[in-house]
Amino acid sequence: MVPLAVDDPTRHASAYAAVVAEVCPRLVGEVHVNVSPGTPAMHAVWLVLHAGNALPVGTRLWSSQRNPETRRTRLDAVDFPVTTYLGEIRRRRRADPDVAAYETEARSPARRAALERLARYAGVAGAPLLMLGERGTGKTRLVETHVGPLRQREKLVTLACGGLDSTLAESLLFGHRRGAFTGAATDRAGLLTEADGGILFLDEVQDLPSAAQRKLVRVLQDRHRRYRPLGADRERSVDVELVCASNLELAALRSRLDADLFDRVSHLQVRIPPLRECREDLHDDWQRVWRELRRDAAMPTTAPWTPEMERALAADPLAGNLRDLQRLALLVLAWGAGAHDRCERPRLRREDVAAGRG
Repeated sequence: MVPLAVDDPTRHASAYAAVVAEVCPRLVGEVHVNVSPGTPAMHAVWLVLHAGNALPVGTRLWSSQRNPETRRTRLDAVDFPVTTYLGEIRRRRRADPDVAAYETEARSPARRAALERLARYAGVAGAPLLMLGERGTGKTRLVETHVGPLRQREKLVTLACGGLDSTLAESLLFGHRRGAFTGAATDRAGLLTEADGGILFLDEVQDLPSAAQRKLVRVLQDRHRRYRPLGADRERSVDVELVCASNLELAALRSRLDADLFDRVSHLQVRIPPLRECREDLHDDWQRVWRELRRDAAMPTTAPWTPEMERALAADPLAGNLRDLQRLALLVLAWGAGAHDRCERPRLRREDVAAGRG
């Protein structure tokens, strides 16, 4: 028996929060849920959790109804084949459980609001999506783990826009025909063609050369997504969703992008808050980063967490965001793992605990 303390069992939000926190972590193996007992709110919670893929794979729902005349109880399987974006995100996470991805149900208000906005905006098919956030806030990972399922696109093609000259950027994006420019010895399809049927992700879009930005405007203003590869006689058409990311503030990004391109990619903006605004999520983030970086089976699956670490992370500015947690995890692995094979186990220094700096 798992007793749940809720203020009012008829309130959906209270019942949902209690089950997620106290019941779901205990569910393993073959799970059967009778949704009939309890309040209508509890009935609805089980259906929502099932649709959201929050229950173990293969969980079955049942409905029991008692006939007062015959005094017999009938048990029927609940047919509820609803697929939600949360269910798809969790399905992908189960397929790769070591990936350090943001939890869809964040604890901090700032991150919860950002993920809610991301869910709404990423669900608008055909509209470019702009993600803003400091370095290390996990924008790329969010595109991989959240935007893809929300747009129902498995394929993701990424271009890091920094360090590209104009010709190379246009060749990478739009492709070219052999002989289109010096060094073009063979045909190149280009990333737009490679991303056909999926998502093209332009990381640090402000670094894209201006000529490539202008050509991209032409693609975005055409609902058929037509473009012409370098040196080609005919246009091509692709089915591509565009996601852009930048570590600049919106005003700075506006000054760096072509005005028409900025107008087209900035309608739907999502700001990913830094970790210092989401300290309620720090413990969970730390556990996910640890699981991703842990490779030694001798190390514990649960990341170390001490009062000293909690105080240090609570006070640190966390300027590197998730990269600070990654650095800290590597330091813990270096100082706390394998050291006993060489000498006396050393103690992790206090300055190392402070966001992995040392």
